[in-house]
Formats: sequence, structure tokens, C-alpha cells
Amino acid sequence: MTITKDKFDDIMKALEPTINQALFLSGNEIKNAAKSKFKKAVVVGLTSSGKKKYKNPQPLNTIHDRTGFLRISIQASDPKDFQITVGTPLNYGLYNELGGANLPARPFMKPSAYENIPKINKIFTTLLNDKIKAVVQ
Repeated sequence: MTITKDKFDDIMKALEPTINQALFLSGNEIKNAAKSKFKKAVVVGLTSSGKKKYKNPQPLNTIHDRTGFLRISIQASDPKDFQITVGTPLNYGLYNELGGANLPARPFMKPSAYENIPKINKIFTTLLNDKIKAVVQ
């Protein structure tokens, strides 16, 4: 089969919304995987000042979900210019991801992206193959 320049331009024009759809679906996969890494913090009592006391030590690589704010804040942006952003606007998300002076790293975003590479590849492959077949025929 020979694809002319006109046909190629048609394919590229048809692929843009498909790529954006694949980015949107991929972003949601990563977002959902990151949210699933949070575990409910275990309350073991109250401090002398009446604040909740949590079980210690907390296992590494576990994000303890005390308030739910960080987990809820994880969002995927809408695709724009063939890009998508998945993350949280909360600054303490960065400290959980990378660690700090007295806080060990408990990454949740990067592992979520890497663990979903096979799913993301499948999303792109399926959507793009289907669209290219439809346009070429």
C-alpha cells in the first residue's frame, strides 16, 4: 500500500484527538495507581494534648493517609500540546515522594508511572492502530 502526502496529512490530522484520548486515559491510570498507594493510618490512642496518636514505626514505601488531602489532590490535567501532567499541587507531596531531612522518601508518583508502562503502551497501541486502520481504508 502506498500512502500519498495527502493521505499522510489526513492520518496526522485524525491522530491528534486520538493521541489526546490516549494521554487522558494514561494519565488516569497513573493517577488511580498513585491514589491506591495510600494506606489508612492506624490510630492507637490519644496524646496527652488530645491529638490522635498513630502507630509507629510506619513501614517504608507506605504513605499513611491521615486526612486524605494528599490522596484526593492527585489529579491528571487535560492533554495540551501532546502533554499531560499528573501530580498534586500540595507541597508536602514532594517531601513524601523525595524525602526530606527527617522524612524518608515514600515515592508514590514515579512508581505509579513506571508500573503502568505496559498499560500505557497498550492504550496507545490499540487506539492508534484502530485510528490508522480506519483512516487508511
